[in-house]
Amino acid sequence: MFKSGIVRGLARGWVAWLLLQTGVLATAVVTVLVVRDAQTTQIMAAENAADEIVTAIEARMRAYVEVVYGVRGMFIGTGTVTPDEFSRFVASLELPQRYPGLQTVAFAPRVAGAERDSFERSVRAFGGDYGDFAILPAGLRDEYFPTVHRVRFGSGQTPLGSDLLAEPRRRAAIESARDSGTLAAFGPMPQMYQQGQEAFFLFLPVYRGGAVPDTVEARRANLVGVVRAMLRVDELAASVTRGAHLPSRHFALFDVGSGAPGDPVKLLYDSAGRLKAGADYAAFGAEGSLRMLRFGGHAWRVVLEPPPAVGYAVWAPPLCAGLAISLLLFALVLSQTRASQRARALVAQTVRKLSATEMRIAKTEEFSSVMVLHAGLDGRMLRVPPNFCRLMGYSEADLLKRRIDDLIHPQQGLAWKRQLRVLTAGRIKSADCEKRCMCGDGREVWVALSCLLVTDDDGVPLHLLVYARDITARVLADTELRRLHADLERLVEQRTAQLQAANRELESFSYSVSHDLRASVRHISGFARMLETELSAAPGSDARRHLERIAAAAARMGELIDDLLFFARATRAELRLSSLDMNIAAQRALDELAPELAGRQIALTVGALPPVQADRGLLHQVWVNLLSNAIKYSTPRAEARIEIGSQPAAGGELVYFVRDNGVGFDPASAHRLFGVFQRLHTREEFEGTGIGLATVQRILHRHGGRIWAEGAVGEGATFYFALPVEPVEALPDEAPRVAASA
Repeated sequence: MFKSGIVRGLARGWVAWLLLQTGVLATAVVTVLVVRDAQTTQIMAAENAADEIVTAIEARMRAYVEVVYGVRGMFIGTGTVTPDEFSRFVASLELPQRYPGLQTVAFAPRVAGAERDSFERSVRAFGGDYGDFAILPAGLRDEYFPTVHRVRFGSGQTPLGSDLLAEPRRRAAIESARDSGTLAAFGPMPQMYQQGQEAFFLFLPVYRGGAVPDTVEARRANLVGVVRAMLRVDELAASVTRGAHLPSRHFALFDVGSGAPGDPVKLLYDSAGRLKAGADYAAFGAEGSLRMLRFGGHAWRVVLEPPPAVGYAVWAPPLCAGLAISLLLFALVLSQTRASQRARALVAQTVRKLSATEMRIAKTEEFSSVMVLHAGLDGRMLRVPPNFCRLMGYSEADLLKRRIDDLIHPQQGLAWKRQLRVLTAGRIKSADCEKRCMCGDGREVWVALSCLLVTDDDGVPLHLLVYARDITARVLADTELRRLHADLERLVEQRTAQLQAANRELESFSYSVSHDLRASVRHISGFARMLETELSAAPGSDARRHLERIAAAAARMGELIDDLLFFARATRAELRLSSLDMNIAAQRALDELAPELAGRQIALTVGALPPVQADRGLLHQVWVNLLSNAIKYSTPRAEARIEIGSQPAAGGELVYFVRDNGVGFDPASAHRLFGVFQRLHTREEFEGTGIGLATVQRILHRHGGRIWAEGAVGEGATFYFALPVEPVEALPDEAPRVAASA
């Protein structure tokens, strides 16, 4: 019994000891884990800080590179750029506020040695600071890259005209950028500032046509210049570290050349100012955090000092508090640490998204032609975009003190106020108008305003949303167009009056000449008949035959004069439009031509002809002339066929035709059919004066119609003429329209 109790006590003591040892061991293990976790956290914090610095510097350098590419895009997109245009463009980027450390943005064109003098004269023509422009240093070289366009934000800058090729390192950087087609960096240059204020130059080539050529030879041949930017590394690093969540530890930035082994190491920035010139990053010790970043052919190394050692005070409380409390605290600390990391990551992600969204909105407003304003219900402006400030010539602060109607011209201000009262009263939801506005610099611009009333869920008005658009160019163009239109109207009226006067004089002259000629022809015919009577007793004499020829020629002359007079009357006579039955008109023409049909074997076909609004007398002459031609030119046929018909109305026209199987014509000469005195056949073949078809064309043209012909030699001809379905006013006497097809 006693022995068994001792054994049980020893067993309990062993268990207790084991439990104590286990507890101590567990406490020790937990303490060691806590110490290691603290060390790991410090190391991770240092690594994260180094990563954050590198990321921020890389982002800032990308922003600088985007600025340089944007400047290059200006020279590619617009061609010739004046210094004022360059300065305004760079000012719109707000570089000092948005890109700290950027000291200069410039452009250096490529100038051949033979073009130096002419180039200097062309730059001096800009005046101002360019009045005494000269390429420096002087001397003849194969080519130059002089600084012409430049905007600076600091001191110690390269003077205007300075040849970038004059300095060997800059020449090497420019040639590298030219041959690679990419950005090249040149620096550091401590001589431009005090120690610790190192400067870098960025060079970006600009090629003819904008695109980077495929080969090195093509890049060298098509290079037109380089965009140059200078930045201070100390301001860049200081602006980056102000926004980074860094522990209070020392870090530095070194330039290591191209990053290859053996390249010289140059101190660029020291956050604590403790390192001396020529110091290496080895001064931070083997445990320092190292990061490398590259741009433009250069490599930079970021070095962060190692975190301090973890003290024993970290694990003493867990030992004193006991195993259970230590384990609990460890679990709580571990849980809290992980939750804090997740929260920081979520906040950082949200901030990045918000920053990107704000940047996109700002860029959209900056380059959009539509400017968005917020205004109170009284018209006072609450928010204005930068491009609206530039348009109106006021600063943002000045505009926020004004109402929209303060900018509108006094002659249009009352109308705007009435619209605003109606809008804010809720009677309309939006109002659109175009107003003349007065700018702060005295200019006048036209702005299209579209106002929307913003309300809450209950319909209570909150403020106004105003969309503004500059329409000055359009208004000026409309004004100029109206002026040109008025000038054109006056010129047309003047030319019309001159044409009418000339036509009246020509008509009077043609009538006078025609009547005088007809009287002379009648005298010739009369005297010829008298001589013929006296010579009737001498049949077969030559004199009698000559008189017969004189009489025939006089008859032809009389016929020609009659046709000319009718041609003139057809051109000048007043149109008397009425509804005309074309079937009856065609039949009357056939009745008039009945003597020419007598003794002929002719198969005549007349189809249905739709009525038309036309002058009855003039359309009668159209039918007579066309049918007379069909009868005349089908004479050689033993059995002639003449067809009169129409085609379905199309395009607002009624089309009629006269077709025959006569001698036809050469399609290549169809353009001569409707000319005055133009004949395709000799008088011995067919009689005629060559005026009939010209008269038909004039009559149809005055009705707003047209005529054309189709045919072939020996296969007959078809003459089509079209009249509008709706009658038109008589057209002026211009050259008629002729259409002919084979």
